[in-house]
Amino acid sequence: SSGINAEWPLRPGVDGLFGAGCYNSTVGLYSSQIKGVLMPFYGPQHGVTQILFSKDGNRLYCGSRMEGEIYCFDTRYNGSVLHTYHRDVQTNQRIQFDINKSESMLATGNHDGTVLLFDLSGEQSVVNQEDDGMSELRFEAHTDTVNGVSFHPYWGLLATVSGRRHFHIEDSETEENSLKIWSF
Repeated sequence: SSGINAEWPLRPGVDGLFGAGCYNSTVGLYSSQIKGVLMPFYGPQHGVTQILFSKDGNRLYCGSRMEGEIYCFDTRYNGSVLHTYHRDVQTNQRIQFDINKSESMLATGNHDGTVLLFDLSGEQSVVNQEDDGMSELRFEAHTDTVNGVSFHPYWGLLATVSGRRHFHIEDSETEENSLKIWSF
């Protein structure tokens, strides 16, 4: 993949396989044994800022800048899109997402200061559907862009971080740079 690589996570369960996401909007599955991309993934239109494998390696989640979708690709069947999770991203900065340890919930920040939690428990029964009606919970977390979310690996906690660069003009928005811990 050409361009600056944003992420290089290893695919669980298979030695030498890894994913790569680039700022030129390309995503692919690669092997340390073979030159070139094994499986390209199509969906993101802007620079990829994060990719994350499911524990079994069968799903690859991908988010990008200035794009309101997190894509879930099937790594077993030609990289088809299983799901898209919609969020509000109106910035070039990385808006992080995370999946809890039991893989039942996906969390992501939003441009408007809210956090979205998607229920992944029914994810595998829906194939190739966009906006598939999966459960979603939205809550007000900060007064500024939520650009970081992270589940605690063992406890029912979610950390959220807010903040972005503001160019101060009269009557500008409220600015907040903070970290909050939420209990579930």
